[in-house]
Amino acid sequence: YGVAASTVEVVPTPTISTVATPTIVCSGKESILNAFGATSYTWMPGPVLNSTVSVMPNATSVYTVIGTNGTAPNLCASTQIALVNVIPQTNVIAFPNDTLCLGESVIIRALGGTVFSWQPTLGVANPSSNNTSVSPTATTIYTVTGSVGGLCPATATVEIIVNPLPYVYAGRDTIINVDESYVLNGIGNVPVGFLAPTSTPLICNFCPVVEVNPSVTTCYTLKGENQYGCVSYDDVCVNV
Repeated sequence: YGVAASTVEVVPTPTISTVATPTIVCSGKESILNAFGATSYTWMPGPVLNSTVSVMPNATSVYTVIGTNGTAPNLCASTQIALVNVIPQTNVIAFPNDTLCLGESVIIRALGGTVFSWQPTLGVANPSSNNTSVSPTATTIYTVTGSVGGLCPATATVEIIVNPLPYVYAGRDTIINVDESYVLNGIGNVPVGFLAPTSTPLICNFCPVVEVNPSVTTCYTLKGENQYGCVSYDDVCVNV
């Protein structure tokens, strides 16, 4: 009898592993998928014929890779998946834009997200709150960064315009004798006038210069208001 021999090629079935970097992304951001354990790869959807593929999903997605060993027609294949979780992009709004006089404060707010941070922090009562009081000393644009647990942050801005206070000066305190008169003389960089004390009317209401004859020590208030509606006061006391 004759003896015949034949060679049988055994192609190992690949064991595929996958890695997504990162596994959690913001909507539309990139994740790199890598496959290991075979000699050639096909990613689906695609197809992409590579061990590495870049994806930018808008929603949580499952990607399948087919890994093969051998050469046609002797191919052995197996499959594996890679999961990329997508966090929606945070949508942040901030309000209100406002106008203040120097020394005033206002509440500014942000919506969208769970974690917040305001910049600049100067004059901000609580920089990490979505609802905080601000007291700017000059016109300021505040930027708030909001996110969901620190992921996928977004920003929004509010502008707070700060108008100056007018300058007013009621004069120096003085001393007079009983039955004497004294002339109040107020000045300022805006129209100014003295306000009548509650108990004693003035002979000239809201005038910058007015004669007074108090019978007891009395303080008089000078008021001035500028074009922004900002008001300043100054007092002068006549000691009798």
